[in-house]
This record gives sequence, C-alpha cells and structure tokens, in this order.
Amino acid sequence: MPKSPVEVAVQVDPETFTWFQAQGASAKQQMSAALKIYAEAHKAHPGTTAA
Repeated sequence: MPKSPVEVAVQVDPETFTWFQAQGASAKQQMSAALKIYAEAHKAHPGTTAA
C-alpha cells in the first residue's frame, strides 16, 4: 500500500523555484521526485552531502 505524502514547507532559492515552475503544472511533483532521487542516491553514503 502506498504511503501518504507528508506536506512540508521548505525554502528554495528563487532561481531553482523559477526553473521548476517553468517545467509546467507538475512542478511540485517534479520537486518531490528530485528530492527522492537525491535521498536514494545518498542512502549508500550516510552523512555525506554534495556542496
């Protein structure tokens, strides 16, 4: 059974937000997908971040 999404508020720099908005009506879904991809990619290396 799919998990229900959690609604959060985050601050995003204006350029990034504008880019996502320019992608069309699915900007929120695309941001969510981008965060999920980032999280999955970093599960193998906990505690590391890209600068």
